[in-house]
Amino acid sequence: MFNSLLSIFKSKESRETSLFLNEAAIEVACIFIRVGKLDNHLAAIEKEKIKVLLIKRFDLDKDILVSILTKAEEMEISINDNVQLTKRIKQHINFEERFDLLKDIWEIILADKIKTDEEDSYMRLLCNLLGLSDKDNALARNEFLKAHEKK
Repeated sequence: MFNSLLSIFKSKESRETSLFLNEAAIEVACIFIRVGKLDNHLAAIEKEKIKVLLIKRFDLDKDILVSILTKAEEMEISINDNVQLTKRIKQHINFEERFDLLKDIWEIILADKIKTDEEDSYMRLLCNLLGLSDKDNALARNEFLKAHEKK
């Protein structure tokens, strides 16, 4: 009987953790999609980067990934306010992890080998809204570039 009760609590905790991670994945996917669209075109290579980064960051399987991307696309269309979106992201992504999130975003921006002024401006805004500095933004971009110039 004790084991039955224990399993009920564990499964509830597991569902809550899963829901929390899925919400975080949807919100991060939403920001990834928004960033990819900044140059008015979400290129195929950017879409692939988004998938790879989400799988890596949240350890997703392909079925859950499709569901998360669908919900994120709907959210990206419906949320006009970057403040609201970043506030939700900050609830799910620890401060210490946000720098790595910036590097992931730079990977999406630079996937098509084109960096626009709009993308630069948006990254400065996003950095600020995530509680990071312009220096963090530059460091994240430079770390990404340095890691990928060797490849």
